[in-house]
Order: sequence, then structure tokens, then C-alpha cells
Amino acid sequence: MSESVTTRIEGRVGFLEFGSSKANSLTSSLINSISEALLSLDSNPQVKSILIKSQGNKVFSAGASLVEMSQLKNIAQTTVFFDNVAQLLLRFRNLTKFVVMQVQGKVVGGGLGLVAVADYVVAYQHADIKLSELSIGLGPYVIAPAIQRKIGIAAFNELSIESHQFKPAPWVLNKGLYNKLVFDKTNLEFESFEMALRLSKYSSNALKTLRDLHWKDTEHWDILLKQNAEITAQLALQQPTQDILKQWKKSD
Repeated sequence: MSESVTTRIEGRVGFLEFGSSKANSLTSSLINSISEALLSLDSNPQVKSILIKSQGNKVFSAGASLVEMSQLKNIAQTTVFFDNVAQLLLRFRNLTKFVVMQVQGKVVGGGLGLVAVADYVVAYQHADIKLSELSIGLGPYVIAPAIQRKIGIAAFNELSIESHQFKPAPWVLNKGLYNKLVFDKTNLEFESFEMALRLSKYSSNALKTLRDLHWKDTEHWDILLKQNAEITAQLALQQPTQDILKQWKKSD
């Protein structure tokens, strides 16, 4: 599977684009590359805001790589895999600059974690979402705090239980996971950049202070997400889940 992470700076906006040939699914190596690129952009004094997008037109991200998950053999390996996801979410939480997320297509599973830790999300009208973990014998433990922070407990419960079906983009907007919907892909590019550019023109100190306020009461995430990664790893190694993952391994 091919994958890549690229960055560039335009004006005072740092662009980060990630992708993989498997519907932008998140392998451990891709997760680590995204995290390193984020750190680099956040520490660059030329960058005042960050804009993130994924490759292609149809799928923003299919979530954590089920193919890689199917190859994990023991609790230590599996815990590291899910802790990588946790560490990426923590990287977002600890940034000093605002992140605008451009969502051009459907979002599944762990991909919702990325969307939930963005500060502002501009999405295409057909960027439907599905929290699929329950349907493969898991639970969205690692990404749950990030999603609950945005949409609340009731909406999260509905989303996680109805793991078999997509929720339409207007539902996502109404619940607060998306901030703006647009109706063509060209406008998606324009609106995302305009928001990132607008943020880049504000006082850096004011932006950091405001971002700290937005992320208030998440100090316990360091411990919580690590614990949730361990819970998810245990579920992933149970036989019903392994049987489902074997089918993904065969299709690779």
C-alpha cells in the first residue's frame, strides 16, 4: 500500500495533505508521519494556521487500517497500534495553532477522530460519516472523548450504536462536528483556505490563548486515551473480531 504526507506553506498557512491507496486508511506509519508533519508546521514561525486535507475525491479517510490490524498478533503490538492513534489526537490537542480540516468525502471509524480534533471543519455536502467500530467487534474508545467533546453524549451514543449506516452530512453539521457545508468541490477548497487565511492574520498570542480555552478540561486525556487504547487492543484480539479482520487480510 502506498501512502504519503506532504506539507507546504502558502502565505502564513501551513498545508498538510495525507493519503494512502487504501481509501486514506490510517496505518501506524501514516499516523506517525502526520504527527511529525503537524509538529513541524506548528513549530515553524512562518506558519500561523494549519489546513489539513486528504488525497482523492471520494473518501476523506476509511479510519484505522484494518489490514494492519489483522496482522497484529499479541497484546503488546495491538496496544501500540491503538496508542499511536491516541498520540496523534494528543498531538492535535497540544498544538499552538488553529487547524482547519477540509473534508471532501465520507469519513469512517478512526477518521472521525481526526475530524473531531480539528478546530474548524469545512465539509462537502456528501461527506457522510459512519462510526463503524461496533460492526467489527470493537468500540470507539480511543476517539470517543474527541467526538463526545464536539457532539455530546446523546449524539455520540446514536452514532456508535448505529454502526451499520452512514449519517448524512447535514446531520453532522447539525450536531457540531462540521462547522460549514459547501455544495461543490471548488468552493470547498476556497472556503477552507479562506478560513485558514483569516485565522493566520490574527494575533498569535490571542489565537493560542483562545485555543487553550477551547481545549479546557482535556488535561486528563493523556491517561484516558492510553487506557482506552488498552481496552480497544483487548477487544481487537478476541476471536469474533479476529474472524472479521481475517476477511480484510484476505482482500489485501
